[in-house]
Amino acid sequence: MTDPASETAQDRITRLERENAKLRKINDALIDRIERGLDHQGNAYSLFQTAVSLEAKVRDRTLALLNALENLETAKAAAETARRFLVEAIDSISEGFALYDAEDRLVLTNNRYQAMFADVLDHLHPGDAFTAWLERLVGLGLVADAVGDPGGWVTRRLTSHQAPSGPFVFRMSSGTWLQANERRTRDGGCVSLYTDITQVKLGEQRRRELELAEKSILLQSTLDNLAQGVCVFDRSDRLALWNHRFAELLALSPERLRPGIAKDALPVPQSPVVCVMWTEQVTAAGLILEVRCSPMPGGNTVVTFTDITQQRCSDQQLREAKDGLERRVEERTRELSAANLAKTRFLAAASHDLMQPLSAARVFVSVLAERKLSPHNRGLARSALSAMDSLDEILASLLDLSKLETGRQPVNIGEVDLTALFAHLADEYGLVAERKGLTLRFMAPTARLRSDPHLLGRILRNFLSNAVRYTEAGGRILVGARRAGAGLLVGVWDTGIGVPPDKIEEIFEEFHRLEAGKSHHKCGVGLGLSIVRSIGRMLNHPLVVRSRFGHGSLFGIKVPLADGTEPAAPEPAAPVVPTAIARLDGARVVVIDNDPDIRSSLDSLLRHWRCQPLVSPSGEAALLALADQPPDLIIADWHLDDGAVGLDAITALHHRFTAAIPAVIITADNTDEIRDRVERAGCHLLTKPLRHGKLRSLLAHLLRERKGDDRMRPGEFLAVGEIAGNADEHG
Repeated sequence: MTDPASETAQDRITRLERENAKLRKINDALIDRIERGLDHQGNAYSLFQTAVSLEAKVRDRTLALLNALENLETAKAAAETARRFLVEAIDSISEGFALYDAEDRLVLTNNRYQAMFADVLDHLHPGDAFTAWLERLVGLGLVADAVGDPGGWVTRRLTSHQAPSGPFVFRMSSGTWLQANERRTRDGGCVSLYTDITQVKLGEQRRRELELAEKSILLQSTLDNLAQGVCVFDRSDRLALWNHRFAELLALSPERLRPGIAKDALPVPQSPVVCVMWTEQVTAAGLILEVRCSPMPGGNTVVTFTDITQQRCSDQQLREAKDGLERRVEERTRELSAANLAKTRFLAAASHDLMQPLSAARVFVSVLAERKLSPHNRGLARSALSAMDSLDEILASLLDLSKLETGRQPVNIGEVDLTALFAHLADEYGLVAERKGLTLRFMAPTARLRSDPHLLGRILRNFLSNAVRYTEAGGRILVGARRAGAGLLVGVWDTGIGVPPDKIEEIFEEFHRLEAGKSHHKCGVGLGLSIVRSIGRMLNHPLVVRSRFGHGSLFGIKVPLADGTEPAAPEPAAPVVPTAIARLDGARVVVIDNDPDIRSSLDSLLRHWRCQPLVSPSGEAALLALADQPPDLIIADWHLDDGAVGLDAITALHHRFTAAIPAVIITADNTDEIRDRVERAGCHLLTKPLRHGKLRSLLAHLLRERKGDDRMRPGEFLAVGEIAGNADEHG
């Protein structure tokens, strides 16, 4: 049952009419029943009773029907009153009102709505579909927003009507702006309110126009204050905007500049602009302008002109200054190269002139130092020998440094036999280490490295010399190699004084020595490690330094393996036992030198080593003196009389005795040309001033090879376990 309190007047009328219809049907059914009873029974009394009963029921039903009709009339009056009030209320609102049922058909409108759409009033009837009304509205051309795309506008309006989510604003052809606000009812209908917002729109338009005018004035003022010339062309390539600087740079009179002038009538780039473009333009007045064309939204184009005349003049001046500076640098470089070359030649000449007498003096002092002298005199001789060693080192270092500075030090990369290199180092430094009371050991894995043999040996000799110099008596020195990535770390481990961590970089600087090492009487001049660093960079071999101050150091270099080689583990060995003097007993040694002092000093030195020397001023004299007895070894100076060189004398001896007699060239000219010629001839090179220890080691090694004993002596290599233990001390 429907709650009467919640019923509207129309609902109440409808319900009463249904009840009245039911009562009529009941009354007709009762009368029909009585009439059928009379026809079949024929009982008058019974019919009378039935008639009386029926009359009472009819009377009751009639009273009820009368009450219902009375209530129906009352409800109809109330409903009509409510409807009149509703229509009056709807007509009183200022917005246009329209009500549509669930089938989207028009039910009710107010006067304001009819006034808004008076042009379609003849086509506006209750029951019309909303879609048909829209089509008539657009078809009559009453919606300005629908011009050009009527179907699209109708679709948008239907979407907003069927699923209202906010106001829908549109403009009529009369200039009126309407805003539709809609809401769906519970039975599926739709209530639409239309508001005239023309004044609001006009106010907004006036504000926008004012803002645009202010912005236009501000934009023009901004453009007029720019140092650049600016102009804007619309999508039709016609002038829309420009500033005073544009007219000034291009020397354009006010008569030539007006809005709408074609682009091709102005001296600006004419090609279509699809991306940012730069170009340069020279004006009739000689100004150089940088022109930049940029596309803008909407198809417009902005062109800027920047005066770069001064910049180009400055660039030209800079180029001229740069060219002049480069010429001066080239001239200065040539002067410096010439000066460096002259310096190198001077050092070489000075080294030769100094080393000739120094070499003779050094040999004499060496012989004297090894004779039986009083302790005082022996100390003086050894001090003199030490001073000569220092002088030798200074001269050699200065010459090497000069070569590196001038780029005259060649790099000849080849295969290096590590075992042979260590053998030479053992011969050279074994006796020196023994005399200082040091234990010198080698670990030489069978390996072939890819490097410059001469320069790599120079680095290792420097490391080993420093280890001997800065390790106290009773200390240990290990020369070895171990795997490091794709190559070997070849280095010297020692138990010397070590290097403080903050001084490791400093020791590679020129003429730098540690304070802790200056107490040694032979501390060098501080050039060795600087030269080592330069050579390492030339070879592209990284240096490795690890040290514990007061405990020892590792100085090493990482060297790549030769292609297709792998190092083999070394055999166990004991400390080096220098026996060079014993191995030279009775050796027949030919000495060829044009300097009498050198001949005399070498004769004395070789006799002290228990050799049988034969000294001669030339190769011819040596051949005459030898007769048919071949020597065991040959020592020859490079420079001989009458332009002859030592290699000529050695070659003559080889031809005479048809044998490759081991030979050593001694020279003060340590040039690359001489070194290459000596190496190609299969000879060995020693530089002046001559160190007797190095000479003795080399002669002993050559004599051993000639006798067929080319293996390393027992005791010259260290087991893998020993180097691992020693390496742990210094990294």
